[in-house]
Amino acid sequence: MKNIHKLTVSLAALALSACSGSPGGPLAQDDPPPPGPSGENALTVVVVAIDSLMPEDVDATTMPNVNGLITNGTYFLESRSVFSAETIPNHVAMMTGVYPDRNGIPTNNFWDKDALPGNPGDEDLDNPNELEAKTLFTWIDEQCRQGLTTSNPDIRHAAVLSKTYLWEVFRGDDADSQTNDAGINNIEPDTHWDPQSSPSYIGPGSEHTPDPATGPEAVATLPAADFIFINLGDVDRSAHASGSTGRQGTRSTADQQIGNIISALQDADRWDNTVFIISSDHGMDFSAPEASEVGPGFPQDAPLAVGPAAGNYSGDSISTQPLLDDLAACTNADVGTIKPMLAVQNGGTNSIVITDLNSTAAEREGTMLAARACLMNFTGENTATDAPASCESVVGTSCFSSLTQPVNIRAVEHAWYANPDLYTGSALNGALVGDTGGAMPATIKSRHENLGDLVLAISDGFKFSEPDASGNPIPGNHGHMPTIHNTIIVSGGASFLVAGNAVDSGNDDHFVRDPGQSENIDVAPTVAWLLGLDIQDGQFPDAGNTFPDYGDAVSRSGFDGRVLSEAFNITDSPSNCGLLPE
Repeated sequence: MKNIHKLTVSLAALALSACSGSPGGPLAQDDPPPPGPSGENALTVVVVAIDSLMPEDVDATTMPNVNGLITNGTYFLESRSVFSAETIPNHVAMMTGVYPDRNGIPTNNFWDKDALPGNPGDEDLDNPNELEAKTLFTWIDEQCRQGLTTSNPDIRHAAVLSKTYLWEVFRGDDADSQTNDAGINNIEPDTHWDPQSSPSYIGPGSEHTPDPATGPEAVATLPAADFIFINLGDVDRSAHASGSTGRQGTRSTADQQIGNIISALQDADRWDNTVFIISSDHGMDFSAPEASEVGPGFPQDAPLAVGPAAGNYSGDSISTQPLLDDLAACTNADVGTIKPMLAVQNGGTNSIVITDLNSTAAEREGTMLAARACLMNFTGENTATDAPASCESVVGTSCFSSLTQPVNIRAVEHAWYANPDLYTGSALNGALVGDTGGAMPATIKSRHENLGDLVLAISDGFKFSEPDASGNPIPGNHGHMPTIHNTIIVSGGASFLVAGNAVDSGNDDHFVRDPGQSENIDVAPTVAWLLGLDIQDGQFPDAGNTFPDYGDAVSRSGFDGRVLSEAFNITDSPSNCGLLPE
């Protein structure tokens, strides 16, 4: 989601866009696109991210083309997003193959302490300089087109992404005036369509080009690409506009674009050498809470402000900023000075940031302990095993008496210390590490300073709204654990694909990373394997770095993701930089 407090896109705007066409437009039926730039004896890899598509969205009637890809390929029944289950971090995960703690993009909106020196602020995490891992576009360039011996200098890549912030994050480091934080230089896709160039582009409040115009751009780009990354955004945007009912029609529209892309590849005699991957970045929570489901460890008889089924109602919101402001006015002998904090909302998650960059280690530690206690256990009723001490016991009676309990505070389900500095040998590792309930689960691996200092996740049916209930009026939200289940399908026309294959890990717990599960970080290593890229662990930008300690003794090198081998009937890569054997 982008600027969710402003996102009020109407379905009328989406419908009108379907009639406005596209600058490139679909190719005429009597002028099929030629084979890709690497020629007829080359592999084509297409990755389409249907934004917010959930497994239950796919059916033979509404999405026959996607359903056909399932029938003729491999469908991973247990698949998950990376946390936070937002658009930018999951598209970056697909293209880097590493978790957010390594690629630097853990959420959509963040507090950029480096922006405009002396004037940090809340903004989209779409800055190429913040992307700390190499993308597939860069890997393909380095592996296939550079050096004394080039494996395939003709290989070309492209991106047709419907949302402005996705176009921006993949623009490459040459487009960003700030030095890349990891000291790398990601390149821009060879063909990189700007959605703002479309007559159908919807501006402030949505900042995307609808699918009926994005799809033809993808078709028009196919002749110039051996590897293409596509985002279709309407399923997501319609849910943000009008909840669950709004996405029904846009599912069909997205499916039509998938069908058009497949037809274009078939008309160009490329389908038999194509691998077609469908993924989604996250699910969707339509904010229709049930009191009986809220608050692990809490008594269920206390009233909650429950919104109507449509979900577009302030009664399903929680605003933490007033409580954070109250805490900053407190001083306690045990906690010390509680520093000012800012809540950066992402719908289903909230990033809490200490805004005083000059605060001491002791002040930061006390501030985080107080914030977690008062956000997770304000009344002292939380009996969950990972619950912090009560708010009053941490901040003292005098401070506690000056605090106002936020509406729906019990809907805060998780509060994890997010900054990796908290888990190193620094002075901050004392009480915080001792608060074991505040440790991010080992399978999530999103501890990065761009996630803030404390990250909150809300219960199913609720949403964060900052700084007050008017800040997030939209019905569809995501980012939190109920929206982490996504969709991954590996299909196409290539002979080495397995058809009619449903992979079930047997575990629907998305805190767990089972061997049979797929995840968005698996897209990049799967594409790299298909193209025959020879990427060694030591070539990763963070080779030799010390990663945050999740307590799982897992060695981190190379891709974090895996090749989705269940989808293929071969064990060796089918190509050399995309060139298939003669």
